[in-house]
Amino acid sequence: MEVHGEQPSEASAKADTEWHEHIKVIISPNPDLSEDQKKIIERDYSMKRGKAEIIVRKALMFYLRRRLGVNEGAEKTLAAQQVVITKISPIKVAQ
Repeated sequence: MEVHGEQPSEASAKADTEWHEHIKVIISPNPDLSEDQKKIIERDYSMKRGKAEIIVRKALMFYLRRRLGVNEGAEKTLAAQQVVITKISPIKVAQ
């Protein structure tokens, strides 16, 4: 089925390096929260020793940040920003 006005992309799916690259994102409770609030966040995110690990495609990092409420440069209330990203590192994933 042809859709008017759309043309096939000149870029191949294999060339989309951000889709094929996976990253490990470590999150922790916002350090500005009270100890009781941190414990609740740790339980909500199934954290172990105050940290949780999320594996995500690099191309989807924007959506993860938005879902976690950790948009860079935006001032947030403690209720809005319950977690912080403490580390981002590339990983190798078998394909």
